[in-house]
Amino acid sequence: MSYRAEKFNLAILELASGEGRVQERLMHAVVGNNLLFLDDHFEDDLLVDYQVLKGKLVREGSLSATIEQMTPDEALLIIDKILDIYSELCKRGE
Repeated sequence: MSYRAEKFNLAILELASGEGRVQERLMHAVVGNNLLFLDDHFEDDLLVDYQVLKGKLVREGSLSATIEQMTPDEALLIIDKILDIYSELCKRGE
């Protein structure tokens, strides 16, 4: 499993099994697995998807403020993006 696939896999496990509101689980998944620091691991066509994900997570320079201000539905849309990227990594055999 590639490093980026491993990080997304661990994030999904945190989202699925973590405690708290969906926003809290999202925060723990992103921070705990360094999802915002994988730029060097996206040098292919998934880079755009990854950058969109990062842009939705960090608005105005603050991850925690952005996630705290999200509604549960907005957080679920971010989670869907994480799942989409991980699904594509799995399809590629990473």
